[in-house]
Amino acid sequence: KCPASAAELVAAVVRLRDLREREIYLAVLHAFLAVLTQLARDKGKKSFGEGSVFEATRPWGRQGEPCGVWVVSLHCLLRASAPSTLLPAGRPSLFSLIQQALPPLAFPFTVDLLKDSLRLYQSPYGPVAQTEEVEFPACDCIDEVKNRP
Repeated sequence: KCPASAAELVAAVVRLRDLREREIYLAVLHAFLAVLTQLARDKGKKSFGEGSVFEATRPWGRQGEPCGVWVVSLHCLLRASAPSTLLPAGRPSLFSLIQQALPPLAFPFTVDLLKDSLRLYQSPYGPVAQTEEVEFPACDCIDEVKNRP
């Protein structure tokens, strides 16, 4: 006879599932942050210009105080860019860079897992991501020197 009741077993399984869910979301978020940090260091390469990714400030702190955030274009997050005159080698999607930065996972890395990680993960301070409409300060399709596509 099992010393634990059915309710205790169910509670233990639910706690374990919640723990595993938080761990996988956190692994995805750490990989995403590592990719964004690397992009900030590689600013001179211009693969991801301000039309794709930039840093900003939003009033999302604990008491509504301003805090630093990354603003990421949905297009560059999910789609690679084909080679062009501005990007002769093209540009990978951030999704593929995150996938490369991830440690081995028990589950396949999908867009849904990325989306759930961003939407559902709660840090001790609250949500870690938010979706909003943003006007980007520049367009990656325009050559800043020639001011032409």
